[in-house]
Amino acid sequence: MKRILLLLLASAINYFLKSQDISVYNQYLPEHEILNPAYAGMYNCLALSIADNHQWLGMKAAPNTQNIFGRGRVSFSSAQNYNGVGLMLTRDQNGAFRNMDAWLIYAYHVLLSDAGETMLSMGLAAGAKQTSVNEYNFYNYNNDPVISGNRVSVWNPQLNIGMAIYNESFYSGISASNLLPALSYVTNPVEADRNQRLFIAHAGIILPLRSKEIELEPSGAFHYKELIYKRLDLNLKVYYRKTFWLGISARQYITGNTGGVFQLLPALGMQLKRFEIAYSYKLGFSSIYKDNYGTHHLLIRWKTCRESKGAIPCPAYN
Repeated sequence: MKRILLLLLASAINYFLKSQDISVYNQYLPEHEILNPAYAGMYNCLALSIADNHQWLGMKAAPNTQNIFGRGRVSFSSAQNYNGVGLMLTRDQNGAFRNMDAWLIYAYHVLLSDAGETMLSMGLAAGAKQTSVNEYNFYNYNNDPVISGNRVSVWNPQLNIGMAIYNESFYSGISASNLLPALSYVTNPVEADRNQRLFIAHAGIILPLRSKEIELEPSGAFHYKELIYKRLDLNLKVYYRKTFWLGISARQYITGNTGGVFQLLPALGMQLKRFEIAYSYKLGFSSIYKDNYGTHHLLIRWKTCRESKGAIPCPAYN
């Protein structure tokens, strides 16, 4: 029982201190465009993804997130530069707290080199977030007038920006999120309830082996959340014929007061014509994981792609 109470307390603290980062930041190798809006249009594909993320499976009222993400490219056949666009909808439930996000994403891609088809891109994501708390099940000790027993909600604008450079063999970018201050709060505007900016540096390379049927994709990402934490992710993906892949991510949190937290995230996926299915699991190394079945993430994606100048190859060509 003590561990359960600590888990629920940690969940509530996480909500306020981390301002509920989009949970897909925390999964193994998420969409490039989620890490950085400048990657929108990196692949010449029309794609629609649906993802479900459940933390601490087996625990009552544990955090869970659902995400719908669409992306595509807008360009002309003779143009060297092009535009990338995206739309993302997210629902995040954490006990009595809930976030609903809607994002529009735009990126402009400039051809730097004809030989290597290296592209430079700049992007932004603008949206709105509804944060709400349902007080229906709150225990109102001594008839506290602050607790109304209703659902209280507020809206706040959101803005992320990013820059990236990439070609068929590598990608690298930096981004900044939570750039706009919160205009309203579901609680008193204390320090813990203010937005903290999140900065991410992300890079990876593609290494085909001699047979060209197997490819290795090592990558890394560094997250810095102001006044909260620093995080390093080291990832490795192994592809077979661009159809099946296995991956592993080693994650180290660096926090000032509690020391580091280490996690492993194994993952696998497969391409079935125009459909892709991927699954990842978060394995933690702390006592909190003894009372649940870990964090599970399932993604289903439909996409149709075509080859073009500046596009990263994709196994779902027309």
